[in-house]
This record gives sequence, C-alpha cells and structure tokens, in this order.
Amino acid sequence: MIYRTIKYCIFVIFTLTLIYSCSTEKNTVISRTYHNITAKYNIYFNGEESYKNGIKKINKNIKDNYSAVLPVFTDGDLKGSKSVLSEMKKTVEKSSKVIRKHSITAKPKRKKNGRLSPKEKEFFEKPEYCKWIDDSYLIMGKAHFLRKDYYPAIETFEYIIKEYSNESIKYDGLLWLTRTYIEMGKYETAGELLQLISSEKRLPKKIKGMFKAIYADFYLRQVKYEDAIPYLKSAILNTKKKKTRSRYTFILAQVYQKTGQNKKAFLAYDEVIGMNPYYEMAFNAKINKATLFSSETGDSKEIKKELQKMLKDDKNIDYQDQIYYALANISYKEGYLTEAIDYYKLSSEKSTINTNQKALSFLALADIYFEEPVYTLAQIYYDSAITFLDEKHSDYQSIYKKSRNLNELVSYLTIVQTEDSLQIVASLSEKERLKLIDNIIGKVKEDEARQKEQNKLDRINNQLTQNYQSRTDPTGGGKWYFYNTNALSIGSSEFIKKWGRRKLEDDWRRKNKASISFDDITTDDASSSDSTSNEKVLSNKSREYYLQNLPMNDSLIEISDKRIIEALFNIGKIYKEKIVAYKKSIESLEKLNEQYPDNSYVLETNYMLYQVNKLSKNTERTEYYKNLIITNFPDSKYALGLSDPNFYKIIEQKEKQIKGLYERTYNYYNEEKYDFVIENFHYVDTAFKNNSLIPKFHFLKALSIGQTMDTLSFKNELNDIIAAYPNDEIKNSANEILAYLDRKKESDEPEEEKSAFEKDTVSAEEKIVEYTYSKKATHYYVIVVESKKTDANRIKFNVSNFNIDNFGMVDFKVSSVILNDALELITVKDFKSKNQGMNYYESIVEVSDIFKDTEETDYRHFIISVDNYAKFFRSKNVTQYIKFFNKKYIK
Repeated sequence: MIYRTIKYCIFVIFTLTLIYSCSTEKNTVISRTYHNITAKYNIYFNGEESYKNGIKKINKNIKDNYSAVLPVFTDGDLKGSKSVLSEMKKTVEKSSKVIRKHSITAKPKRKKNGRLSPKEKEFFEKPEYCKWIDDSYLIMGKAHFLRKDYYPAIETFEYIIKEYSNESIKYDGLLWLTRTYIEMGKYETAGELLQLISSEKRLPKKIKGMFKAIYADFYLRQVKYEDAIPYLKSAILNTKKKKTRSRYTFILAQVYQKTGQNKKAFLAYDEVIGMNPYYEMAFNAKINKATLFSSETGDSKEIKKELQKMLKDDKNIDYQDQIYYALANISYKEGYLTEAIDYYKLSSEKSTINTNQKALSFLALADIYFEEPVYTLAQIYYDSAITFLDEKHSDYQSIYKKSRNLNELVSYLTIVQTEDSLQIVASLSEKERLKLIDNIIGKVKEDEARQKEQNKLDRINNQLTQNYQSRTDPTGGGKWYFYNTNALSIGSSEFIKKWGRRKLEDDWRRKNKASISFDDITTDDASSSDSTSNEKVLSNKSREYYLQNLPMNDSLIEISDKRIIEALFNIGKIYKEKIVAYKKSIESLEKLNEQYPDNSYVLETNYMLYQVNKLSKNTERTEYYKNLIITNFPDSKYALGLSDPNFYKIIEQKEKQIKGLYERTYNYYNEEKYDFVIENFHYVDTAFKNNSLIPKFHFLKALSIGQTMDTLSFKNELNDIIAAYPNDEIKNSANEILAYLDRKKESDEPEEEKSAFEKDTVSAEEKIVEYTYSKKATHYYVIVVESKKTDANRIKFNVSNFNIDNFGMVDFKVSSVILNDALELITVKDFKSKNQGMNYYESIVEVSDIFKDTEETDYRHFIISVDNYAKFFRSKNVTQYIKFFNKKYIK
C-alpha cells in the first residue's frame, strides 16, 4: 500500500513538473531544456526535412543551359520554385508552429543582491531563450524565397537582422536578404547591402564563400563580367563542397571566354575536368575547350582526334550535335569554310532534343552565308534559328531583326526573279514555251516518284523498327501507334528534328501564317475544286498551271514591270539602310535606272545612289549623281539641299521651332488656356503651311472648341479635320469622337448608377484634405470594400489566413469598421515604417487569392500613416486619398 502511494506521488510530481515546464511564461533550466528538445525533434526537424527534400527536388530536376553563362545558384529557377510549393508550404507551417509554441522571451529570475558577470549579463539580455527560434525564422524566410514570395521573405530576414543583431545568424539574414533583392532585380538596394556586409569585420568564415558567390551573382545578373571575376575566384577558394566549387569554376571559365580571355578560359575548363564533375558538365567543359582552339591553346589535330573519339562513344549519342559544332568551329577558325559548313549542317541534323544547340548551328550557318554574302541562304538559316532560339538569348532581338530584314529582302528578290522568268518565258515562241513547260512537268513527276519511293522505304524501315521493339520490349510493342510509347517517342523526336517545338495551332508549319503560296493549295488531281467556289484548281503537272501567270500582252507586261520597279527600289533601300551592303544597293538601283529609265522613283533612286556612293567614299560617282539631280530636278528639295549646304539646317531649325511651339500649345491645352491653343493654330497654319504637325495643331484647336463652345461647333471642326487631312492618322481620332457624340445623342438610357467610390469625387472638390508624407511613421494597411456588393467578412478571413501563411512570426491585428452607408474598412496594424507597409502591400498584390471572388471595381487598398488615417476617416473620401497614395507611394 505504501509502495503504491509513493508511486502515485512520484507520478503526480512528474506530471506537475511537466505541465510547469510546458509553459513559455517561465524561464528555467527545465523549461528551456523541454522547449529546446521538443522544438527541435518534434517540429523543426520535420520542417527542415521538408526544406531539404525541396532542395533535392530542384537539383534533381534542374536542366542547365550550357550555351549561356550558368546561374550561380540553381534555386532561383522559376520551374524549380513551382515544383516545391508543397514542401516549402510545410516548412513555413512548421517553423511558424515552432515560433508560436516554443518561443521563450520571459527573463529568468536573477540572484538577489548578486552582481552579474559579463557572461551572465549577456545571457540576461538575450531576446530569445529557445535556441531553435532564430533557426525557424531563417528557414521560414528561405522557404518564402524558394516559393518566390519575396515580400514575406524580406520581412522575415529583416526581422532576423534586427532581433538577433548580436548573433551570427544576423549575417545569414543579411546574405539571404541580399539574394532576395537580386532575384527581384533591385540591384541598387542589393549593392548597398553587399557593401554593408563587406564592411563587417566579424563575418563568419563558414559563410564567406556564399557571400563571395552572391557578390559574383550580383554582377553576372547585370552582365558585368569583368567585375564578377575576382568574386568568383574568391568564392572557389572559400567553398569546401566539391560540386559547388566545380560549378563556380565552370562559370569562371565561361566568363573568361565571354571577356575574350581564352587562354585563362581554356585552363579553367581543364581545371573543371580535373575536379571529376558529373558527366554533362565534364562533357561541356571538353567541348568548350575545343571551341577555344587557337595556336596558343594547343594542336588542332589532337583536339580533333579527341572529338572524333567522343563521337564513337555510345554515351555521347545525345551530344553529337555539340561535338560536330565544336569540329565546325575548329574548321572555321582554320579557314576550311566548306568543311565547317558541312559540320554545322551535321550538328543541326543530329540535334533532336537540344533545340538550343540546333539554333546555334543554324545561326552559325546563317552568319557564314550573310558574310559571303548569299542572302537567300542566310535568310533561310536565320529564319530557322529564330524558330529554335530561346528568347532570353542575349542577341535574340538583333538576330530577330536581321531575320525580318532578310525576309523582306528575299521577298523582293523573289518578285524580281519570278517576274523576269515569266517575261522570258512569255517572250518565247509557243513551241519553245510548251517544250520548256513539258520539261518542268517531267521533272516534277520524277521528283514525285522519287519521293513516293522514299516514303515507301521509310514506312518499311519504321515497320521493321516497331517489329524489333515488339520483340525486345514486350511493354512497348504490339500496340496501336498512339498507345505505343516507343513509337510515339520516335515520332516526337523526328517531328522536333524537322519542325522544332511548334505551338498547337492551324498552319503550324508556316512561319508566316498570312502568306500561303499557290503550291500549298494545289493538288495532284486536276479536277479538284474549292469547296466554296466553282473555280478549277490546277495541278502542277498541267500546262495550264504554268501558263496562267505569264504576261502575254502589253497590259500584263506593264503590270509585271511595275512589280519589278517596286521590288528593285525596295531592294536598293533595304541593302542601304537595313543590311548595310552598299555595293549590292548600288547594283540594284543602277539596274532599276538602266532597265527602266522613266520609272516613278528616278529622283529618289538618284539621290539614294548619291548617298550610297558617298558612304562608299566613291567621290567620282558621288559628284556625278549630285550634278545629275541639280541639272535634271533643279526645283526638288534634294537639288536645293545639294546646292545650298544651309538648306537642311534651315529646315531642321524650322522643325525644332514648330516642335517647341507644339509642346507649348499642348501644355496650354492641359492648363485649360484654350484661347492660346486656338491662336497658336492660326499662327502655325499661316507661318508653317504644309508642315507635318499642322493636323495635330488643328486637333488641339478642335478639342479647345469642344471645351469652350457648343457641340455643333465642335462637330463642324472635327469634320473639317477629316476633310482637310484624309491621309493623316488624326482623322481616326476625329472619327472616333464624332461617333461617340452621335451615340451619346441617340442614347435614351438613364445614366448608370455610380459606384460608391465614384460618388465621393464630388466631396473631393468641396473639401481638400492636406495629407502629409512620412517614411518613418507607423502605417496601417487598409482595404475599402463596397459593403452591398462584397462580403467584407470573407476578405477579412482571407487576409487573416494570408498573415498566418506568410507572416506567422508577426502578430498583426486585423479589424473592420463601417466608413459610411456604402463602404467598410478592413485594417491591418501595425507597420513601423512606410517600407514595411509597402512590402506588405506588394505581397498582397502578388497573392490574388485574397480578392479571388471580388471584382476589381468593388474594392480599393493602400497603406496609410496613423496621422493620415485620422484625417481620412473624418473626410471619408477614398478617391482623394488614393490620388495621394498613388503620387507618393506608387509613383
């Protein structure tokens, strides 16, 4: 009996001790030990494991693009972030739970009448006594960062820096805060933080490598390669993890290559290979070494031998495109152009999965043919390169522009070639003409028969392949094509190899969906017809097909000549202005003048020839065309400009004068000085007759009349504009206003009821509130909703959930109050500064779920200082404060 009593007492004492230790209000050795152990092993462990699993998933799924400079960090990838949303959400939840349940901020009891030692004093001044709380804040911020929730991440890292300013975790917070601003593209703020960290003398050695890597990333993101080099070198020296060091070294090699330091790049790639990295990195290091070939870096025979050996290795089947590309680069550098072209073509053919490499191979071919120059072939390869090239490629815009220019050039070259050919055929005797056409038809039939035979062989080969797969792979064979994963894979690879990755849409084969050639709609059956017309669609194996477009009479020849004249003029212009091929431009323009001396462009053509010869520094021809224009076209602006060196200066001064006058007139209109607007129009209309800005002056005059006179006068002025400037775009604006005025007059519908936000604009004019702007003042976040249209409680609930998910460490107060009969306020308090408030506001903007069931017109939201909040609540004018908020906070 006594034994049972003792046992019971021990149980009660243990239970009471446990209950006592669970409280975070008491700060004792027992309570600290309990919360430290429970926090780590019960909650924090699970959150950390979820974070680690997310990082592993990112690293496993990341696919580096070795044709561009690798990113320093792999966890900033958008696709990677999307793939770990669930893991990071769990991490945030677990870390928030640790903070809520195990944070001990109460001070421990001090000894009576006892002096504290420096160590004891430091202990009593600690902001937190559970050692897993700061770790929870850090991992929470990192999880927000990986989810791309940058504003909650900033709040968390700033909290760590402030609350743990005397502990080493502060530096982790600073580094991750800097990374966040870099990811957001806020380089000015990131640069200030990096300078701040650089000045820190107590920066822990264990994070020095990461700090240098972040500094390098800061410069690489801004394409400041030279500035990044010393930080990359330092990051390599201060990083222990082999995989990370090899990545930094590879990036350093790429940067050396980008900055033309080829010898250093060659040695750095060699160093990467020596680190024995994973296969893809080692392979690309070898390829890039080969690309850097020069007399300084080694013997081309040895490099070629190594590349040929790599071609035979089964492991490199998917990398053959890159190997051929490297071989092509070597041949090109050695001056073996034909061999280089063959290798580039092989590279593009072998590239089935790596579309980026396919783009680079096409681009190399395009550049070669452009330099030759063979513009028709260059156009084909630039067009193909653009199909596969990543839009993030550094030269994408210039390549795209060059492709478009060549497309335009080739379209005109094709017109000239086609029309010349048609005229030659039309000039033949009927017997010769029909013989030529019959020869063409014979060739078409031969090509068609050859293609049919090839298709037959392809079908046999595909069948043999599928039969073999059905025997060797029981899970893939013996199925209908669309259920056969192997056959689908082969078909997909072949499709990508030929067409690239195309969007699912009609006419996916066409680069230009608007242009469809006659060949695309003809069929082999001469009797086939359009389903919507009775016109016969001719076969390309019939004589009529080739005879139909021949210019067989004078009127048709005249039409054909006009097409040639237009094309030759545009070819000369494109060569001069877009391709910058002066010799070709001169050839085209001279051909135009020789072949058609009375063409409608003769003055412009001669002036263009004058300009191109001047650019080519051909003094004799420049003078020839100058004298020709002055003699034959003495009254033209070109002749006046060539005769009087000051002619264009005078015109330029007049242009500046009228532009300045137009800006002043526009400002007068904005300032509601309508009389000055009308007066300026009449002055310009007299002093600068036929100037290109006159229609705009006239339009401002019409708008001023609309503000000062009746509707009829306004309409008459708009009609005058339409009649006076039928070819100017200002006519469209005048027509739109007239149409609006007519609709307004015809409409008998009652005016639509204004929203509660629109109604308060009246009171804004009656009483103007003077708001003050202070960055350091305490701020609130406010949502104003129309209570009749919106469920304010639902939004309040959404905000509370948002705070729990994203700001678990901050105890925000969410409240609601009636503003007037139509509007209700939801307020989140408090933010210690304007910056903290704006971080919260911008994070709300990023998360659409808060307003997912609310129309944009039914709410307004903003941050407001405490002093301004009182003024706002008294005035109850939302529109007026929103104007102030947009001007001072949003800008």
